[in-house]
Amino acid sequence: MNKWKRILIAIVALLFLLILIPFTMVVARNCDIQVVNSSGKPWPDVKVSRGWAFGFLSEKLESKNTGSDGLASFDSRVERHSLLGRCLTRVANVVMVHGNAHINDEYLVYFPEGFTAQIDGEASFKWVYEPGHFAKIDLRGMPRLKHYHFKFTIREKSPLPDPTP
Repeated sequence: MNKWKRILIAIVALLFLLILIPFTMVVARNCDIQVVNSSGKPWPDVKVSRGWAFGFLSEKLESKNTGSDGLASFDSRVERHSLLGRCLTRVANVVMVHGNAHINDEYLVYFPEGFTAQIDGEASFKWVYEPGHFAKIDLRGMPRLKHYHFKFTIREKSPLPDPTP
């Protein structure tokens, strides 16, 4: 076997190993959630949940209550995935709308009935679901090494005007 064939085989073997060896990656970002009332005062003891997943494993959940400063802090979560697994997960996530491939990093803030929420901060998706009394942000697609800060302002909903003349 000539020298160039051996070099080519070594390069192909090295690339093959790099594709299969798992490397660490951030699957849930470092994030601070602050909940305040309409006056801007911290709202303690509000439930905040985080769910994250990457790949074909089930979603992982973590819940905390805000402290006296209205803050709930979540550290980043790191998992090991191979380059092949990362590529297959991304392809499956696009192809399977309701399948088993998950790529998400989302946060839910729960608030009492009769209230609504305003969300301040940079996120790829923000949603306030009033019948369920929660607000959601999703950081999917956002840079993974950034530290995120979000402020949820919980306000009492304005009563509807009386329709009778």
